[in-house]
Amino acid sequence: MKQISVFTMSMILILTGMASAQWEATIRVTGQELGGQNICEVIIGAGSNSETLPAPPSAPQFSCRLLIPDANWQSFRIKDIKRDSDELKWILALNPHGNLGKPEPATAILSWESNAFEKGSFEMREGFDGCGKVIVSDMNEISELKVTGRDKNQYFMIVQKY
Repeated sequence: MKQISVFTMSMILILTGMASAQWEATIRVTGQELGGQNICEVIIGAGSNSETLPAPPSAPQFSCRLLIPDANWQSFRIKDIKRDSDELKWILALNPHGNLGKPEPATAILSWESNAFEKGSFEMREGFDGCGKVIVSDMNEISELKVTGRDKNQYFMIVQKY
């Protein structure tokens, strides 16, 4: 009887762990190597439960920054797992220049592992309202994007459709 209950508990723990996050993808920005922080990552995903992780304070010196604004634009996150549905959206705030370097536009590389996206199709749009130009029509086929700009956020939206 003791073996059955240990097996049952193990199966419950395994199934509970599997149910929380169906998929996660790490989105990374890599900026110029200028002596400060030059790599930032955020995690997006979908599962049976939502999960977020607030962003830590910015590094004092950085050549790029990548964050996820919260729903009311009061704070930022570095992880945003949404409850699974027919269409999901994530907003990315990307600063490709940071507070280091010359006051001219700089280029950073936004990248992701294309095989990390599990279900549906994924596209990336300019802006934060979902009406911007599609700049990556299939994030499963393309795994990076060059972003050029000054020391201010540019916004992109990732849209998952089933």
